[in-house]
Amino acid sequence: MKVIPKSVKLATIVGMGLQIAVVGMVTVQFIVRNEETLIGLGDIKNYKVPTSSLTYLLTHLLTYLLTHLGMVYILWTVINGDFIISSS
Repeated sequence: MKVIPKSVKLATIVGMGLQIAVVGMVTVQFIVRNEETLIGLGDIKNYKVPTSSLTYLLTHLLTYLLTHLGMVYILWTVINGDFIISSS
């Protein structure tokens, strides 16, 4: 796959991610069709919008915390010499 430049591969992945994000936001009515600007902000009073926003933030917060706590644990065990790799 050396024929396709890395920038094109990356742009394809980013585009697919943005498409999935837009589909999700349209599904929960976070964004709606607007005649003037094509995309507009949906009704914030709709229960789906704050619920999905809170879920999104909670997911990213937990992912961030668990990733960093895992890295701290690994560094702590390596520094203290508790990290043992068995050679079986």
